[in-house]
Amino acid sequence: MKTLTRKQRELQEREARILEVSREVVVREGYHGLSMDRVAEALEYSKGTIYNHFSCKEDIILALAVQTTEKRTELFERAA
Repeated sequence: MKTLTRKQRELQEREARILEVSREVVVREGYHGLSMDRVAEALEYSKGTIYNHFSCKEDIILALAVQTTEKRTELFERAA
């Protein structure tokens, strides 16, 4: 397993936090309630920081869908 640099870890942690807050917004307000502005405001990041990780809200939704699929696949594999 390759060791990540501090900068790479920080980027991964920031992206995970963006997705965590985005998921909370979608659960609370639905797809239409999610916006780059809302995520940036909730995290106290600049909108540019959010755009450095995701080009649009659809990319965030896709990343959330991938996370959910991976988690469910893991659960099914453990149950088998």
